Amino acid sequence: MRELKCVPTWAFIPLVKDGFDYTKLSYNSIVEKVFDKTKQLCDIEYNKKDGWRVRIPNIIRAKTEHGYEGKKHLFNLGKLLYFYDGMKDNKPWYDFYQKNQFSKTTTEITYSISFDSELCCKNFIDSLQNTNFGKYVTHQLITNNHINNRNILWLGDYNTPWTDEMLCKHFEITGYINDNLAEPNSEWELILNTINEYNE
Repeated sequence: MRELKCVPTWAFIPLVKDGFDYTKLSYNSIVEKVFDKTKQLCDIEYNKKDGWRVRIPNIIRAKTEHGYEGKKHLFNLGKLLYFYDGMKDNKPWYDFYQKNQFSKTTTEITYSISFDSELCCKNFIDSLQNTNFGKYVTHQLITNNHINNRNILWLGDYNTPWTDEMLCKHFEITGYINDNLAEPNSEWELILNTINEYNE
């Protein structure tokens, strides 16, 4: 696996139709801390179904300046579900997603990440979708509608759940008081303000 330090910061600058949007080129201390602390990227595999897996989309809805399809939303990975041997509730993985003429309906999951247990799958999804930190970092890392391992906050160990408090401590985020309160002019205040802005 490639180390995160090999990924240049400019790789995460939002793209426009004709290339990079240099007007949005700015330093983000939170994302830099994620880069510095993360040792490796996740391993997204193609056409696998063995064991516990979280399906990862390779394409998400088109981004606009204010979110998806003109609506103001935090950019996210969409519907993340986990499966065992490509199945959930005695149904194949593809039955849980909208289909069109290009949909794959074979037993192998198109793109997925392998985990050791159902608990690890759940903790991975929760770290991205149920923490303010995970939502904020995912929003920053998604730069267009194509998803790869550089767009995913990867914490490595998912044997226990990750909380906002744990994530702030792990990445040395300034200003954390509690999940909903931050010290003024801190990184945690920036995260909470961003989340609140998109929740309005």
